[in-house]
Amino acid sequence: MTSALLYSPKTKNASEVKVPANFAKEVPTSTLAQAFHVYRERSHTGLPMVQTRGMVSLTTKKMYKQKHTGNARHSSFKAPIFVGGGVTHGPKGIKAPHSLTKVLRTLSKSGALSLKLSQKEIAFIDVSGITKTKTAATIITSTNARNAVVLLTSKNWNLAKFFRNIANVSVLPWETINAYPLLMNHMVLIDSVVVESEKPVKAVAKTTPKKVAAPKKVVKNK
Repeated sequence: MTSALLYSPKTKNASEVKVPANFAKEVPTSTLAQAFHVYRERSHTGLPMVQTRGMVSLTTKKMYKQKHTGNARHSSFKAPIFVGGGVTHGPKGIKAPHSLTKVLRTLSKSGALSLKLSQKEIAFIDVSGITKTKTAATIITSTNARNAVVLLTSKNWNLAKFFRNIANVSVLPWETINAYPLLMNHMVLIDSVVVESEKPVKAVAKTTPKKVAAPKKVVKNK
């Protein structure tokens, strides 16, 4: 069990809180890289598109006669070298779909949390005492974060409005978070409710059922 800092508006100094073992689950860097590239690619809309020389609406008349002009030989105003002509090798508006399996999504999230925890860039915040934006900004300032992502649980999501107007701070729900915003932000601030909900459940001893003897067969006298 490792520890992380816990910030609260009720106290000036940060305290330490135990982090569950699933926060420190190391995964290969190749898994993090794959997830990062997939999430980054999916964040682009892929809508830009240009017209090629076959799509430009211009005349098909030859520019000038082939020989005896002293100029290079050209046949179409649609060529990419002319103003108003088609564009070569431009975006085509076709976006290839990329996705991750459920296992890779879970592993990449755990790996991103583990990486941030090892770099001491994860902290927990007690949001129960936050009633205005000024109080929320004070907690962000105390973490010395260049930029931060605040992860709130569904229980405290109504407090997200106090973080949205703070510069360089984004607010996301904890239940749907993935590896991309964890890796893209300097500091990850997590709702302290997560520490309680992520505690490992105690194993219950298994009881072996007692063997019941089979009923004896009764032989009737003829």
